[in-house]
Amino acid sequence: LVPFLLKLPRGQSAGRRVRTPVGLVDVAPTVLDAAGLPSLQAMQGRSLLPLLSPQPPAGRPVYSVTDYPRRAFGWSDLASWRAGSYLLVRAPEREFYDLATDPRASRNLAPSRAAEADQLAAEMEEFRRRSARSPQSSPVAGLDPREVEKLTALGYVGGAFQPLPVGPPSGLDPKQKIHLANALHDAILAIESDRAAQAVPLLQ
Repeated sequence: LVPFLLKLPRGQSAGRRVRTPVGLVDVAPTVLDAAGLPSLQAMQGRSLLPLLSPQPPAGRPVYSVTDYPRRAFGWSDLASWRAGSYLLVRAPEREFYDLATDPRASRNLAPSRAAEADQLAAEMEEFRRRSARSPQSSPVAGLDPREVEKLTALGYVGGAFQPLPVGPPSGLDPKQKIHLANALHDAILAIESDRAAQAVPLLQ
């Protein structure tokens, strides 16, 4: 998790801290709400401004997904579902954590609390099913190619639309190979710092 910082006009709610988990999908609806504009119906996120009210609404599950392990190393994609204090990680070896008693997510409870993990897994798959879109509903559909090129250059568009993967996770489990990713990271830093001698054994 990373902090989400929001600066509102005229110092509104300055210094206020909200512990409810939110997602990047909520950024655009929040900006529109702050500007007094309605959110688009197609947006899956919601404005975060109500969380600043005296009686904020209850939090909702947060979904995250990354295909970096697959793109970079050919390993399995990873997805997570956080509901309340529970965190489920969708991986070849499933992970389930109770962050209320284990905030560092250091004890995998999936083998001993399978029923609870199954419940979160079902919620995640239902969300993935509802959120799956066809290529025709891509965020760049209908935009001018020059606008798409500008958005790509700024990092807002990552190329062709890729639907959510279906079926169980496949490929190597990233957590079993994280030492390789760390070694490559350290080697790249060494090369960029003109310490090639330190990079060679790491790459070997």
